[in-house]
Amino acid sequence: MIQRGRKSQASLSLIPLAEREPELEPPDHLSAEAREIWLEIVRSRPRQFHAVDRTLLGVYCAHCVTLRLLSDQIARLEASTDLSPLLDRLLKMRARESASLSRLASKLRLLPTKAEPPLPPSLPWADGR
Repeated sequence: MIQRGRKSQASLSLIPLAEREPELEPPDHLSAEAREIWLEIVRSRPRQFHAVDRTLLGVYCAHCVTLRLLSDQIARLEASTDLSPLLDRLLKMRARESASLSRLASKLRLLPTKAEPPLPPSLPWADGR
């Protein structure tokens, strides 16, 4: 039954808790490492991602894993003295992965949109001298 008249001070002081949406679960096809990335991203921004973002976020996590693997292979090849054409191919693949990650990050709104505003310059008379 609806209360008629003015609301009491006690009822105005209560703030209803918003129901928390369930956490977006990673797709089954992701590897264990990609799942960790997924959970880290989703938990860092609990209200940002919805079911429609699931595909793009899954692709982003898979690209992160691929980029890490490529970087590991490049580091191993650079450690050896053999600078082969394979190293050149791996560097190009890593550049493509980085570009893909950057595009996906902007589409998923993972990148900061604006830089922090600069601090105002200190005024000489503000020091109290």
